[in-house]
Amino acid sequence: MGLLLPGGAEQLQNRGRACSRHSGPYLDREGRDLHHGGGTLVLQGNDRWPGVGHCAVYTFDGVDYLIFHGYDREDNGRPKLWILPLQWDEDGWPVAHLE
Repeated sequence: MGLLLPGGAEQLQNRGRACSRHSGPYLDREGRDLHHGGGTLVLQGNDRWPGVGHCAVYTFDGVDYLIFHGYDREDNGRPKLWILPLQWDEDGWPVAHLE
């Protein structure tokens, strides 16, 4: 449910996309094509967790989860596994927040 952007741990972001079929086009929330710079932010790191990424979405018992790793600055940058409930906004786009 996201696209990992290159640029180093401090610039990693997960961006959502939507399409009506597997072959695309892949569009962001504003209708911009991901092949031309589009992308809707789903999850972004913070001061403690500067690099979050490599995400996957799974549904267990009817609850959607965003599963990803993040680098913990308070533990010498060691990667940690995160599993967050994934919320959906009124327009059907995924929303996740680091707690």
